[in-house]
Amino acid sequence: MPEQQDDPQTSPTSAHKAPSTLAFLNVALLAIAAYNTLELLIWVFHFFKHRRGLFFWSILNCNLSVAFSTLIVFLQYFDLAPFAFTGVAMAMALPVVLVAQLLILYSRLHLISTPGALLRFIFWGIIVTSVFLHTPPTINLIGFAAGNMHFAGAEAYMEWYMLAGSVLRKVSICGLYLYRAVRQLRPIIEVKGAAGRRVMMHLIIVSVAVILLNLFTVLVISKGPAEMGAAFICMSHSVKLRVEFVVLMSC
Repeated sequence: MPEQQDDPQTSPTSAHKAPSTLAFLNVALLAIAAYNTLELLIWVFHFFKHRRGLFFWSILNCNLSVAFSTLIVFLQYFDLAPFAFTGVAMAMALPVVLVAQLLILYSRLHLISTPGALLRFIFWGIIVTSVFLHTPPTINLIGFAAGNMHFAGAEAYMEWYMLAGSVLRKVSICGLYLYRAVRQLRPIIEVKGAAGRRVMMHLIIVSVAVILLNLFTVLVISKGPAEMGAAFICMSHSVKLRVEFVVLMSC
């Protein structure tokens, strides 16, 4: 089995040789992700008195998966564990994070009046697209982690393919939620006056922030330093989870 560090251009463990400023930036991003996931874990068990339902389990699983991914990225970046382990672990954790975040968005549609046919379409759309988006990159990353360098050339493209497709799905569901929420809550907001308008403005701002953060993630992955991509993904997912709580408490 070939050693991954032999080729600094293709080895993911060569990231620890990057300039110190980039290393400090990665540590900062991972620290933010770790703090957010720890704080959110406390919020989840404090906020949910009855620990059941799709939203609770989705946000709990997503939060734990982001925390696990943050640890794996830290070990991988500083070469503290063999890539055969960290690569396979990341291949398993990242799809869980992406699907769980979609289920969080899907469960929020239940908080407002949404046609059953539309909900079923979105649910099955999440399942079908997840199979097509996550299976090829997962197989490719596991093969690369196992030492088969035939998978090395496609690794960057596979990661971009999976994340870009997931961002497109998130933006679509978040946009649908925002549209239906504004449409249905408008009569109530008009009755409450200024207080109602503040709630609606808050809901719009956090929803737009989620959309912009998703788009910025794709930009960083495609145009930013390759060594920073994984740490930024962990940070952005942790921030989006916190925003989900803000949206939930605004409803």
